[in-house]
Amino acid sequence: MMKRQIILWTITCLCTISGFAQLQVNDKPTSGNDFPLIAKGTATPVYVDDADHEVVRISSGLLAEDIQRVTGKKSKVNTSDKVRSKVAIIVGTIGSSKLIDVLVHENKLDVSSIRNGWEQYIIQTVESPIKGVDKALVIAGCDRRGTAYGIFAVSEAIGVSPLYWWADVPVKKKRELYISPVNYASKTPSVKYRGIFINDEGWGIQPW
Repeated sequence: MMKRQIILWTITCLCTISGFAQLQVNDKPTSGNDFPLIAKGTATPVYVDDADHEVVRISSGLLAEDIQRVTGKKSKVNTSDKVRSKVAIIVGTIGSSKLIDVLVHENKLDVSSIRNGWEQYIIQTVESPIKGVDKALVIAGCDRRGTAYGIFAVSEAIGVSPLYWWADVPVKKKRELYISPVNYASKTPSVKYRGIFINDEGWGIQPW
């Protein structure tokens, strides 16, 4: 648990520096094109290629937990390159996820704005992305950190603070969550190498 929380805290604090996508999230549908994160008591499943990076798989699980924190319902995380639901959250890194690469190859997802980038991501709602799938929320990163940043952008948009665990920031409860149609590509961070300085003078680094 501590390892997972340190990963979450580190990534989300760095995300806050670079800025999040402006996603419009509602507790009821505003149009027929809204994407349901959770509707009528059912949470939309998350799909992530098992061959993708570990941080992407961990972050996908944390997104499912964040949805549960808000709604009480947890999305199922499927580590597979096959989507078997009518609506899906598809997460992956360009070149490391078959799910994402197929969408790009079939011109269902345009990643030209982030390809070969640095810690960038795309969040896009896609109609009929795959045969048998009606709609998907796609989170794609140019590298593993970019994918993780995109995932946590959704977490913050639904109301989960990056510091919910470390600072007990409360989460506002909602029964349903819908995301308005979105096609967002993040910019390259203004600071390329970012990190956290641990001050070992005050209380020591042993607790870490």
